[in-house]
Amino acid sequence: MKKQIMEKKYKIKELKESFNGLYTLAHQLADEGWITFNKNILKLKDYNGKTVAHYMVEYGFTDFKDFEILSLADNNGWTVAHELVKCGIKFNDKNILKLKDNNNHTVAHIQAEHGWITKDEELLKLKNNKGLTVAHIIANNNKDVMFLNSDILNLADNDGWTVMHSLARNKYIFTQPNVWNISTNENNVSIAHVMIYSSGYTFKYKKILLKKILLQKQQEDLPAWFLKFGIIILNSHSLSLSFDTREMIIEAKLIKDIYKTVPKKFNKFKTEKMRKYNNFYKTLNILIKKNIKLINMC
Repeated sequence: MKKQIMEKKYKIKELKESFNGLYTLAHQLADEGWITFNKNILKLKDYNGKTVAHYMVEYGFTDFKDFEILSLADNNGWTVAHELVKCGIKFNDKNILKLKDNNNHTVAHIQAEHGWITKDEELLKLKNNKGLTVAHIIANNNKDVMFLNSDILNLADNDGWTVMHSLARNKYIFTQPNVWNISTNENNVSIAHVMIYSSGYTFKYKKILLKKILLQKQQEDLPAWFLKFGIIILNSHSLSLSFDTREMIIEAKLIKDIYKTVPKKFNKFKTEKMRKYNNFYKTLNILIKKNIKLINMC
């Protein structure tokens, strides 16, 4: 169906006529599918600052190329270009991609949310007010993407969540131990925690045991022998830890004399017979789960 052009039927003065200060006749017509190529009409704003151009895009008109029109913004800084990307249009012009709203959320952010990928480091580093970068969004939305530049991987939002966290959440496995302990600010969620939660990855390296295993809030309330037992676990070469999504599971392997640290009231669990070790540690594991949790589990 052929689009009707406003200025062919209405005078410019009529199109600018306001209805109670809320919107103009041009806005109303645009909302009904009419179009205009007159810049002065396209720039008219309603009470929210939305232009006639915004209305036209919302109705389905996507043939805007002029940067002046694309950069028109409403009261929230949301531009015509933002609206076009939301409707599926993609841009390559960096000047357009860097257009931002009042929250510094750029056209590139929106485009990345719709599956767009770029290797341009300047664009990848664009941050909104929450510190969220374009790289974060691309890492969140694309399982096959991997950034090689450490400057990009270490980009962090205001909560300390890095691009590596986002990649790990998408089941990427980081094999370098030096990145496992990189953590967020408040919740102290490490790369290791995200890998465990998202992909079920199991760590069997002693270094990862140095993470804070005992809840800080409960340390003072825990029995001394539990604290002692926790320290022994951390320093034991004969234990490996695997983590469930919410709690710690201990797999005892070739345990020597750790069971001697258990207080006398649990003596009934002790045995020198190797065949009963499994039941002993299964019971002990239940006790540990009741008193020890991972401080940083997602």
